[in-house]
Amino acid sequence: FATEVTDSGINLVTRARELPDLQTINVSAPAAAQSGDYIVVYWDVRNPGPDTPNTSWSDRIVLSSDDRLDAGDRELGRVVHDEALPKGEMYREAGVYTLPIDDAGDFYVFVTADSGYEVFEGLSEANNIGRTAAPIHVTLRPVPNLRVTQIDLPAQVQPEQRVRISWKVENSGAGNAIGP
Repeated sequence: FATEVTDSGINLVTRARELPDLQTINVSAPAAAQSGDYIVVYWDVRNPGPDTPNTSWSDRIVLSSDDRLDAGDRELGRVVHDEALPKGEMYREAGVYTLPIDDAGDFYVFVTADSGYEVFEGLSEANNIGRTAAPIHVTLRPVPNLRVTQIDLPAQVQPEQRVRISWKVENSGAGNAIGP
């Protein structure tokens, strides 16, 4: 608030308080991948408003089957920021995330800066959300199909007798079977 004295009296002058304004821009991810793949997502967050306070906030990364962010979308991860972001500055972030193993199709990646509203931005929260310009085309990863084709057992055994059992397993699927 400010006061202004004139010949006709005192006027109360109000000015909107400048607030930080975190804006997510330049979200990028690969054009194509297979289900279960690791993907690298990059994004930038800028602050054209005043310095953010010395508080931490989280950027949230989400996979969506359409170009709208909603409750049905799948969270891939979060990144915590612990430092203030000065006026006019930006940060670039990158993260490695795992695509769901059971989904295929075209998916957008959304990033929401300050997803928990830890930084007060007044009416400027809507521009905290950015997404990839084009979707990632995800195809299903070929999966193994393991089946037991042979079991060898002794013809007879006695109680508490140690026996040798062996079996043969074949993979009739298109994907490799990878064990621990």
